[in-house]
Amino acid sequence: MSWTIDLRKAEEKTRPRAEDRHSLCRLPRVTRWMALALRIEKLVQEAVIANYAEAAALGSVTRARISQIVNLINLAPDIQEELLFMKRPPRGNEPILLADMQSICAKLDWAEQRRCWKKLANWPVASAKGKSLAG
Repeated sequence: MSWTIDLRKAEEKTRPRAEDRHSLCRLPRVTRWMALALRIEKLVQEAVIANYAEAAALGSVTRARISQIVNLINLAPDIQEELLFMKRPPRGNEPILLADMQSICAKLDWAEQRRCWKKLANWPVASAKGKSLAG
């Protein structure tokens, strides 16, 4: 295993302006969470990290947050694919939140997950403040 550490001074590092960063490639958060869930699972399966608690420690987040993220792996494969290929949201508007996905992840039946996903994906602006998908 090898690591690369950038030792350049902060002044030497070039950073695009905020508006440039937004226009380059801003993915929805849920897309980034899905990719992270797959990455964490791969690291655990390959024994690069011991468990999810170690992933939480490495990411400086709680074990509960890692559990929420990794729960996305329980989604039907087609839903995972849709999450990974979601379009970039308008600035400041996240179409789907991680909290919205938790009740879907908890369902064991993929057909039921798909029904709940269709309800969520068809909302004009989905949010955890809105309707519950438990039913």
